[in-house]
Amino acid sequence: MEEYVIKDGKRLRLGYTTGSCAAAAAKAAAWMLLTGHEKRTIDLLTPKGVSLTLDVLEIMRTPDTVSCAIRKDSGDDPDVTRGTLIFAAVRKSDTPGVTVDGECVGRIGRGYLVLLGVGHGDTRAEADKLWSKLRGLRINEDENGKTNLALADVDGEVLVVSQFTLFADCRHGRRPSFTDAGAPDVANELYEYFLTLVAQDVDHVAHGIFGADMKVDLVNDGPFTIVLDTDNL
Repeated sequence: MEEYVIKDGKRLRLGYTTGSCAAAAAKAAAWMLLTGHEKRTIDLLTPKGVSLTLDVLEIMRTPDTVSCAIRKDSGDDPDVTRGTLIFAAVRKSDTPGVTVDGECVGRIGRGYLVLLGVGHGDTRAEADKLWSKLRGLRINEDENGKTNLALADVDGEVLVVSQFTLFADCRHGRRPSFTDAGAPDVANELYEYFLTLVAQDVDHVAHGIFGADMKVDLVNDGPFTIVLDTDNL
């Protein structure tokens, strides 16, 4: 369905943004990767509530990756990107990892992805308490499918990623506040200290880069996610 807007007394057909094209291409690629079937059109609801049905073009498939494109249509008020093919690729990943500037800086096999947040007042005592609890948790399945095994029982690995957004305060308004997060210098020191604790017990420890813009891949088996707050341990 086409939509129009009146601008300077003229009735103009609305197009859609480059972001909408990218979102639609990614949605189509993910659908094809997960189902194994080809998809020639894709439906998308934009942030403004506009429903789009778009043609999926340039489909390329491998066993682990699907890429495709959506052609940009800027409507009757065109820009230089009109007609451009916007591509997206989706791939399967069997192991968690973290990427910075296109380079994988840490990757593990079976084990834990730890998103570590440091708050005001946290010290090494909190880091000690957190790792002591985490390493002993019996949250891995045994031969009967029961969560009965600790990390060491399965020769598990650990990937630690700093995550100050765990302290987001969303009680007021719609923009989260992060004032409860610890100062960066303190948080970085405790992050590094926590890594040394983990390395004392785990053979393979990987980590992100503190303060960097990171892309984190996660295969959540279950899914199984636990929140540990040292104030309540």
